[in-house]
Amino acid sequence: MTDAELADIGITRADLDAATEVSLSDDPTARLMAIADARAGLTVSAKSV
Repeated sequence: MTDAELADIGITRADLDAATEVSLSDDPTARLMAIADARAGLTVSAKSV
């Protein structure tokens, strides 16, 4: 993905690097979602599922 495409979904290339540093048993998607939500100012209670 390009930096612009990453920005569209609220993450950066550095966020991808951080997410891949989790252990192999952990899901990096959850980490990326938390990063994007924090950057957007969302909390778990404010998000609709």
